[in-house]
Amino acid sequence: MKHLIMRSSLTIAVCLLFSTMAFSQWRVDVTAPSNPFNPHGPAPLPPGGETIHLPGMSSVYVSGFLGANYNHNLGAFSATCECSFEAGWSLANWGLAVGGDITYAFNRSWALMLKVLYDDKHTTESFERDIETPIRVGGQVILRDVHYTERASVSLAYGTVGLFGRWQPRLARWYVFLGPTVGLNLSNEIEHRQFIETAELTYIEDGNTERIVAQKAINDLPLMSDYTNYRLEGAIGGGYDYMLSPRLFLSPEIMVSYPITRIAKATKYTTGEIVDWKVMTIRFSVGIKYEAF
Repeated sequence: MKHLIMRSSLTIAVCLLFSTMAFSQWRVDVTAPSNPFNPHGPAPLPPGGETIHLPGMSSVYVSGFLGANYNHNLGAFSATCECSFEAGWSLANWGLAVGGDITYAFNRSWALMLKVLYDDKHTTESFERDIETPIRVGGQVILRDVHYTERASVSLAYGTVGLFGRWQPRLARWYVFLGPTVGLNLSNEIEHRQFIETAELTYIEDGNTERIVAQKAINDLPLMSDYTNYRLEGAIGGGYDYMLSPRLFLSPEIMVSYPITRIAKATKYTTGEIVDWKVMTIRFSVGIKYEAF
């Protein structure tokens, strides 16, 4: 009887051991992804421990970015602005770009991206010249060559909205996007300042060596026969999502915007030539992107 009890206890212990092992294996198989190289073990983590998104899983990302525009004139453009600024001015320059975007990803590869930004195209042009100028000396007025610096500052800025389709390869961090943008004019002004460079001379009106020759809106210049307050572009770009944490990314981008509409149609005073004023923009930016949900 004693031996029978011991055999029964041993049999029960062995059964419990195998049942526990089977249950543990069942939990691993159910809770862990399959591994084709080891069907009985969990799938290995991808390189770098990156997050894997399931096919069809949607996400929403929000981001803010700061960057710079390189604005390039398409065709020569200059204007005297009726203020003796003989060197003219252009918009081949660097300007500020700051804004944010919202990205709705339908799945891991395809998404819609809405961008809103302040798009600045400010520039300054200057040149020096000598002008024979009447100068008051005591009670007399004499003519003398005076050396001046002429400087024109052009302020042109837009509030821009763009809607883009974005494609990103599965399990990759780089992406490309394409779409239209529309910009509404926020500022358009040209200011011409004149500086006396000849020593010991000042303007008689206020005793300063600097004065404003002209300051007016670009669309008020007689030169601008057809100025538009909006701006349409077609844009293409790309970027990279560098993972800072499972939900936070550092995203450098480059975008090229080609003008569909012109800023203005201008008539040169000297030749009567019609010039369509268009500006192409290359934008470099860096943003912080957060996966909201």
